[in-house]
Order: sequence, then structure tokens, then C-alpha cells
Amino acid sequence: MQETKIIGNKLFIQKRFFTIKMQEGEDLFMHINIVKVFVDQLCSIEMKIEDENVYMVLIMNLPPSCDNLVMSLESMSTKDVDLQFIVIQLFHEVFRNKRK
Repeated sequence: MQETKIIGNKLFIQKRFFTIKMQEGEDLFMHINIVKVFVDQLCSIEMKIEDENVYMVLIMNLPPSCDNLVMSLESMSTKDVDLQFIVIQLFHEVFRNKRK
């Protein structure tokens, strides 16, 4: 019975992680922190999450106002991109949007 609860918990957290959505106008810091909380939860139940999965979740769940950034990032080679690069690009995008 305990194994069922563990598997169910893993599936629940993983499903929530891969379906996180950043809403238009939502604070980017909050969005990144929510993603980090799920990563920490998955790690705590011994689910290994690669950085590539984390930045893919960050990218694919951005609001429409970030479409230009998403298209730019999608065209890049994965060997040129890491989690830190993606987070920096997200902050640049937010800064550009606030200046408009």
C-alpha cells in the first residue's frame, strides 16, 4: 500500500511540474520559485530532474507576451543553452517588457 502512495505522489508532483503555467502579468520571480519548489519536491522523493527539463518547463509555459523570446530560444542548439542562460534571458525579457 505504501508503494502505491509513493508512486501516486510522484505522478502527482511530476504532472504538476510539467503543467505549470505562467499567467500574463504574473511575477517572473514567483514563476521561477514555483518551478524550483516542484524541482525540490521531486528531488526529495528521489526523482532526478535534469536542468534541461527545468528550462523546458520554464520556456514552454510562458505567457504569449514572451512568444518572441520563446521562438528565439527554440531556434538555439541545446548545447548552447543551460538553465542559467534561460533564467537570464527571462529576466532580460521582463526588463524589456517593463520598459515599454
